[in-house]
Amino acid sequence: SKHNRGALLHIHTMDITGASGSEPGRSSQPTFRLGEDWAAETSKQIGRASLTIVGSDKTRNVAHVSVDRGTNVTNTHDMRVDRALRGKVNQTNRLIGVLESNIDNTNLELQKMHATRKYITQEKEKSMKHATVNIERRDQRMQRPAREQVHDNPHRELRKQGDLFQETQNRYVRRLNEV
Repeated sequence: SKHNRGALLHIHTMDITGASGSEPGRSSQPTFRLGEDWAAETSKQIGRASLTIVGSDKTRNVAHVSVDRGTNVTNTHDMRVDRALRGKVNQTNRLIGVLESNIDNTNLELQKMHATRKYITQEKEKSMKHATVNIERRDQRMQRPAREQVHDNPHRELRKQGDLFQETQNRYVRRLNEV
């Protein structure tokens, strides 16, 4: 209150152990201080507190600037990483398109290969029918009596035709094995 400002204040000193008057050279008697001493000490403490607050504010501001810089660097790195990942995703999508196209081309080639295999098989069967007729004709000629077995032009042509059919059959089998 206002009327107690100039009055003496009573202070009793104690050490950590709780014993009073523990400071050297001091008596165990209570000491008194003037109110002005208290006011001066209080203003000093307030000044020190203000300096601490100002220092704390400066430190906090420096920390915020550092955090902002770190955040900006992190954001820049994040943007680079994001851009790189988007590039990889686009590259992967293009690769998927190429692979799907290759699969379609492979499927088309397989269809053509199956059609070719079917065609070769049909042609082989046709050739086999002709070869069978040729073999039957030669067998018929061989069943003639020995005096009638003549090696004339028809006989040579049947033999050539038989060889041609056999060679054709062999080619069809090789092609079917390749396909």
